Amino acid sequence: MTYGSGSVYDGEFCDGMPHGHGTYTWHHGSVYTGTFHEGSPDGHGAMQSADGDSYMGEFRAGKKHGRGVYTWPSGTVYEGSHDRGQRSGPMRFANGDLYEG
Repeated sequence: MTYGSGSVYDGEFCDGMPHGHGTYTWHHGSVYTGTFHEGSPDGHGAMQSADGDSYMGEFRAGKKHGRGVYTWPSGTVYEGSHDRGQRSGPMRFANGDLYEG
């Protein structure tokens, strides 16, 4: 399905909304592939942003929530927990430094 904004969804629907497994591509180039619940990313999935960031892990109501791995184009990696979109764990930088706090 193509939306008026230019975004595209390919996958399962329920009551006219993305629900189940699918891929949503936003008009600006970001892509999410995974499970949806009532129109929002919910469950396990992978998000690739248009600027090169990537996240693979758990989502709830459209936000990163639970365990996951976030990687920046620089090589910096965050692996740990998210709570409603906020990180809560150690971060490893591209140069090998580890930040915990």
